[in-house]
Formats: sequence, C-alpha cells, structure tokens
Amino acid sequence: MLKATDFKPTDLCYTFVADDGTNYHIASSLLRKHCLEKLGQTDIFLLALRPKLAASFITKNVVHPLRVASLRPQDLFEPVIFCSFDKITHPNGHPDAMLVDGHHRYCRLALEGEKYIRAYILAEKIWKDFQIEDDAFMRTYTKEELEAEPIAQKPHWK
Repeated sequence: MLKATDFKPTDLCYTFVADDGTNYHIASSLLRKHCLEKLGQTDIFLLALRPKLAASFITKNVVHPLRVASLRPQDLFEPVIFCSFDKITHPNGHPDAMLVDGHHRYCRLALEGEKYIRAYILAEKIWKDFQIEDDAFMRTYTKEELEAEPIAQKPHWK
C-alpha cells in the first residue's frame, strides 16, 4: 500500500465507495503505468460492455461528457483496468470489481455501440500495492458526496 506522501500531486487517484461505506483510493496513474510496463506479462481480456453501466457513469457524475466526446480513436484502444476483490461477490455470483481506469473510454465505446472492451483484470494482491492508505491525508466520502463532487476536483485531500 502507498502512503499519501508516496503519491505526487500530479498522479491521478481513483476513489471508490463500496456498499458498506469503505473508501478505496487507488493511485490509478501509477497502476496504469505498472500495467503498461508489464505488457506481455499481464493478460488483456475482452469484456462485454454494459450500456446501462456506461449511462450511469454520466448520471452519477463519474465522467465528463466533453471528455468522452473528445477521445481520439487511438485513445479507445488502450485497455481499461478493473480491480477485483478476493472476498466480495456480486449478487449475481461473479467476483465484484471496480473500474479504476478507463471510465471515459468505457462510456464512449458503449455509446458507439461497440460490444466489447479490452481490459486488464487485476487481482487484489496486485492492486493493493497501489491503494493509498493514509487517513490523515485522504478524505472519506459517502457515495452521495462522491457523486456530488465536480469531476475535476475528485478526490480531495483533507
């Protein structure tokens, strides 16, 4: 796990609030760099796109519509990053995972009618090294607070 002091202000951070209220702050730009450096050692999967999920990214203030529209074709080829949980299972029986990098790409491809997206699916033992665990610096959110935050300001340092 990372401390906030290991994390540069220019690094990107993804925040996820689980159903139980647990906050996960992931150094998404560092995780993305790790995946790209391990190209050939990290499997890339084709995942079915879920249009309703993509639409929820807009309604829940996860993506900015202008950013979605501005993506270039070459941007859409890079795999998104899902981080799976070892012990949490989704109600439909598959392992639960959070999309840590690539929300805008996911949304754009779904809106264009594509059926699949390229994705890294990382086990908890890999992505935990990129989790920022420092309550002294990281703000704790409720789901409602995170959805209400302007996209450019997510997440806030305390």
